[in-house]
Amino acid sequence: MKKRILVLANSIKHQGKCLAGKDIETKEWIRVVGDSSGKELHNINIPPLSIVDMELEPAPLKHQPDNHVLKSWNIVGEADISQISPYLDAPHDLWGIGHSVFYQYIQDELVSIPQSLYIVPVKNIQLYWRDRSDIGKEPQRRGRFIYNSTLYDLPITDPKFEYMIEETLSDKCLTISLGEPFNGSCYKIIASIL
Repeated sequence: MKKRILVLANSIKHQGKCLAGKDIETKEWIRVVGDSSGKELHNINIPPLSIVDMELEPAPLKHQPDNHVLKSWNIVGEADISQISPYLDAPHDLWGIGHSVFYQYIQDELVSIPQSLYIVPVKNIQLYWRDRSDIGKEPQRRGRFIYNSTLYDLPITDPKFEYMIEETLSDKCLTISLGEPFNGSCYKIIASIL
C-alpha cells in the first residue's frame, strides 16, 4: 500500500534505526520496520518533519500494531514544526503511569495497545545522564517530563541528543514509543524531541 507520511521520529534502535510518523490523510501512526518481526532499519536516514511517499506492507504485532515493512520511499517535502499541531495525540496517559508495560499482559490481552506511538506536547523536559556503572554499562540519555499530571522518566533514543548536555528544554513535542519486549516488559522510550 502507498502512504504519504509525516516523519516524527528516526531514532536509534540496536545498530540501526526505527522510523515512525503519521499518515498525512488519516493521521494514523505508521512504525516503519525492517521485517515482519519488527527488526530495525539499516541505511536509511530520513530526518523528522520530512514528508515521504512510502510503499508499505502491514506487519502488526500485539505490542506494536502500527508496524509496517518498508518496500520503497521517496522524500517529497518537509514540514515546519509549526505545522504539527493537527498530528498531536491527547491520551489520558502513556500506556499507564510507569516506565514499561508487562509483555505478558499484552499477550494475554489484559492490556490493550491500540497504538504503540504517541506525540505529545510538554511544557518542560529535563535531559540528564543516568550513571549505570554499577551494572557495567555506559551512561544512559534520559528525559524527565510531566504529562497529564504524571511524571515520566524515560530513555532517549533521538540521535540528535547522542552527545547531549544536561539541561531543561521548554515547549517541546515528544514522540513516545513502546519498545519491543525486553526482560519481560515493553519499555517506553522518547524516540524524538521536536
